Amino acid sequence: MIFEESYKIFSLLCDADDKLSLWGMARLMQEVAEHHTSLTHIGFADLIKDNKAWVLSRMYYCISRLPSVGETVTLKTWSRGTNGLFAFRDYQIIDEAGIVLVSATSDWVLIDFEKRRACRMYDVMDKYEHHQICATDKDHFDKLIVPNIDNIEPLTCVQVRESMIDHTQHVNNAEYIRLIDDSINKNFEHLKTLEIVFSNETHRQEEMRIFRIQDNGSVFFQISNSREVAVTAKATF
Repeated sequence: MIFEESYKIFSLLCDADDKLSLWGMARLMQEVAEHHTSLTHIGFADLIKDNKAWVLSRMYYCISRLPSVGETVTLKTWSRGTNGLFAFRDYQIIDEAGIVLVSATSDWVLIDFEKRRACRMYDVMDKYEHHQICATDKDHFDKLIVPNIDNIEPLTCVQVRESMIDHTQHVNNAEYIRLIDDSINKNFEHLKTLEIVFSNETHRQEEMRIFRIQDNGSVFFQISNSREVAVTAKATF
């Protein structure tokens, strides 16, 4: 099924211009995905009983317009199937006139909650109706290569705060998007696309270093924690 819910854009999700923030956008998409998976009993509360959980691996956002405070939007999400290791999920944010404001494509991994390793899905997705409609122009992900940052000082360093940790016991994906949004040069024009790869977890009491480099008209970001690279991202304007 294509699952949909309506949401009113409250100010707590918005930025200084009363537009839905990137953090708020990511949180809304997490919310609607959780509601959809819960219908077939593969949401967090269901899977954790078997010591499993979903984690986001990759995400690609295409942004036409971010809704303003007070607007009511419809969020749609659906499964595009699996390949045994990744589950593919797409999203749309649609305004009251039926115009698609934001579309997104994502890959999710099922992990063993204790071992923190990816595991096979087997029959987990059997109850889902899959739709082969891709919401964006990216129906698969290629390797995202960030320009060399060896000689670049970090833009900023951030200590992990408890509010960044979610029920999967690591920094929530929306928090990385918040850091990227905070690191975007505000002289840039409207953000059109954001591709982000989540490669390693960040935990409590770690420090994150944010690097930014502009190359060939795109802006790349790398976020490293105390041990390794956690996130790479590419933004276009």
